[in-house]
Amino acid sequence: MHDHSEMVIEGVGIGALGVVDIENGKLLGNQRLGWPDVELVSYLQKEISLPIYLDNNVSAMTLAEKMFGNGKQLSDFMCIYLGHRIGAGMVLKNELYRSGLTGGGEFGHMTYIHQGKPCWCGNKGCLNQYASEQAILEELQVSTADEVLRKAVDRDEATLEVIEKAAEQIAVVLSSFINMLHLKKVVLCGTLSNPILPVKDIINKEVNQCSFLARADGIEVESSKLGENIEVIGAGGLALWYGLYNKK
Repeated sequence: MHDHSEMVIEGVGIGALGVVDIENGKLLGNQRLGWPDVELVSYLQKEISLPIYLDNNVSAMTLAEKMFGNGKQLSDFMCIYLGHRIGAGMVLKNELYRSGLTGGGEFGHMTYIHQGKPCWCGNKGCLNQYASEQAILEELQVSTADEVLRKAVDRDEATLEVIEKAAEQIAVVLSSFINMLHLKKVVLCGTLSNPILPVKDIINKEVNQCSFLARADGIEVESSKLGENIEVIGAGGLALWYGLYNKK
């Protein structure tokens, strides 16, 4: 007996790289990169009659953790994306945290070194310039993250040294953040959260040693279990969260 029921699509979710104006469905441009604002939702709705929900891709990943991952049972946690760039999202009181036009979450643009390396955002010394996947590739002079992972598995000393340094740099910035907003759980996703790397363990140890508040009441840093599909899961989650569940 065959099931002839049809799948019904109720909406479309999009997790986009960059700064997003969620209320107006707009991907905000950047003069330094030479691209304008993109009215993404209104453009797509010329071809798609379904409701479309747009958000930053790391916000979508954070939502994926809340709905299907390590944050399911938590009312408050932080998700940090450690990939080509570094970004973050937060769930506070069981809701995806948003503030202002764009919702924030640019953890990678927090300053690691005052007057340090110039960043495309216009600031200097941003964490992205030191500890992102891109920064690691440039320092090791390799072309892909897979090559870094292979060298790490082979216990290449130079590779591990660069990765460990990046983890320590992330921990420095996160320690300061935890002192301001004491979240008890931090979930890592993206390439550098891979369990074969020491990143999660280093960050967990360093933050619990360096953060004044974490020393008083420890936090837990863990890697996502949603794997490389977390961005797709998060995009679908946007349509569920804002469409089916009617979250505002």
